[in-house]
Formats: sequence, structure tokens, C-alpha cells
Amino acid sequence: MPSSTPANSRCAAGEGGMKRDSSSLSPAIVTIRKASHHGTTAGIATPLFKVTFMPVTLGSPSPWREEPAVRPWDALGWSVAVDNGIAVVGARSHASNGINNSGAAYLFNAANGAQLFKLVPSDIAQSDLFGHAVAIDGGIVAVGSRRDDDLGNDSGSVYLFNASNGVFIDKLRASDGAAEERFGSAVAMHNGRLVVGAHLDDESGPTSGSAYLFDVATRTEITKLVPSDGFDGDEFGWFVDLNDDVIVIGAYLDDDLGNDSGSVYVFH
Repeated sequence: MPSSTPANSRCAAGEGGMKRDSSSLSPAIVTIRKASHHGTTAGIATPLFKVTFMPVTLGSPSPWREEPAVRPWDALGWSVAVDNGIAVVGARSHASNGINNSGAAYLFNAANGAQLFKLVPSDIAQSDLFGHAVAIDGGIVAVGSRRDDDLGNDSGSVYLFNASNGVFIDKLRASDGAAEERFGSAVAMHNGRLVVGAHLDDESGPTSGSAYLFDVATRTEITKLVPSDGFDGDEFGWFVDLNDDVIVIGAYLDDDLGNDSGSVYVFH
């Protein structure tokens, strides 16, 4: 699909005005377990509870245990997001099905920390890093698998799931995806639209980066977002977010105000 540069603006810290171009910023994910108190102390809020997986002895009963159990280096909480009482938590280095660094994502009841579902795609593979990025909106969960190899080594992909039952819906890839682009490194959803970052795409030069906008209902790619002044090494698309008709995308290695000073692009 041809790239698109919609009416947008670009913001760099300390810049006196707005400069035309684009971006999006990444929505998060949620994680952690264990009862705690809540309230404030000297103006500092304390959590209602913490959600995590406690170490267990193999074979011992535990409502928090999965097969295989979450273990050291799983990176549970690498990404988090919450919507309508459901928290999504990515564990991008979890060894799902015994496969190293394949990844996983978990759905929790945000009110009490109870685990609802564990999300693992049927085609999970070593080093996919499924769960690196997550988003949830309107009953749909999006999970980035930034090192999936469907379109070449580390080309990346995004999986969609039903938040109410954990059932897989579809797998998304960039229409022009290629090796090493890391599509799915950032994801954000709102009102039926999904933004996906591919921060190592070479659209405007090596690792200049790009982002893609999808219709969630039809799972079709709407457009590709690329800044008009994109340049080598900017890594546009490492962070993305959207709300209504506004998309923001970070290019944290942009050099407008000096080496790696960074910038943010806003699309309408």
C-alpha cells in the first residue's frame, strides 16, 4: 500500500513552532498480583493490589500456576494495557509451549487481579517476543510479536483476540512487510482503529521507521504513515498512540535539535 502523510504536525521539545509531519505513540499493557492496601501517603497513591506469578514447586497446587509456569526472565509486565475492567499484560520472554523467548500475554480482572486467560498463538516460535506490545479496546486485544518471521526474519506481526473469551481472531502483517522491520513493536487501538509501529522499516532510509493504520473490524490496512522528513536511524514508530482522529508517533532518534534529540509526529 502506498505510504500516506496526512495533515499532521511534528513536535520537538523546545521547538518554537509546529513543523509538518507525522507520528503515533504506543498504548500500554497491565500486569502484576498480590493483595495490598490502597490509599495515599503524603500525596503518593498506593496500589489496590499487585498481580504477579509467585514461584511454585512443580506439582504443587496454585491458582496462579500455568504450564509452563512463569519463571525468571519471562519479563511479565513488559507491556500493559487496560480497558473496561480487563488488564492485558505481556510477558514477551516467556517460554510458551517450552519454546524459548516465544512470549505470552495474560488477561486479568482489573478489579481483583484474577487471571482470566493466557494468550498464546498456535504458530508461536522461538524468539518471536509475542507480548512485546499490547493494547485493548472495545473487547478486542492486540498483541505485537515484533520478531515473528512470516515475511522474513524479524518482520513482525500483530495478533487480535476476543477479550471476553481469549479466542484468536486474526493475524495482521504489513502489506509491504519485509525482514528486520519489527512490525508490532508498538500498538494502540481506539474506536475501531489500530496503529502498529514498525520502527526499523527502511521506507525513508535504513531504520527510519514507519507505522500502519488498520480497521479492526475488517482487519484491513487503511494507510501507511511515514514522515515527510524521515531519515536514516530515526526509528519512527517505536512508540504510538491514538485517540479519536488523532494519531501520535514517536521518533526518539530524530536529530532536529541535535543527535538523537527526538521528536513526535501528530496525524489527523
